[in-house]
Amino acid sequence: MARRKKSRRSRGITIPLAVVTPILANFVRPTPGGGNIVEHLMSGDINRALYDMREVFAGIDNNGQIRPEWLLATYGPIVLGGLVHKFVGGKPLNVNATIARAGIPFIRI
Repeated sequence: MARRKKSRRSRGITIPLAVVTPILANFVRPTPGGGNIVEHLMSGDINRALYDMREVFAGIDNNGQIRPEWLLATYGPIVLGGLVHKFVGGKPLNVNATIARAGIPFIRI
């Protein structure tokens, strides 16, 4: 009986750009209260940066009310990026396999 050839899979880290890019963009986009998270962190205003993170990622305003439009602005692109990663990088188009065969390290869609 013929032996099955063992497949060799790289165990290296890959970064799914379609998912990570919208997450990182939330740190530099203007927040509803003005400014952005990275700007406040670089100026040393940690409390303002944490407040802006609460606005952006939890969608909670000054009064403690949840603002659905803020949540949609934050999580809409992340979900869309996940879908792109799933269907463009995965089975139907399989762009990630093409990138891997080309020898490009770390980056996947």
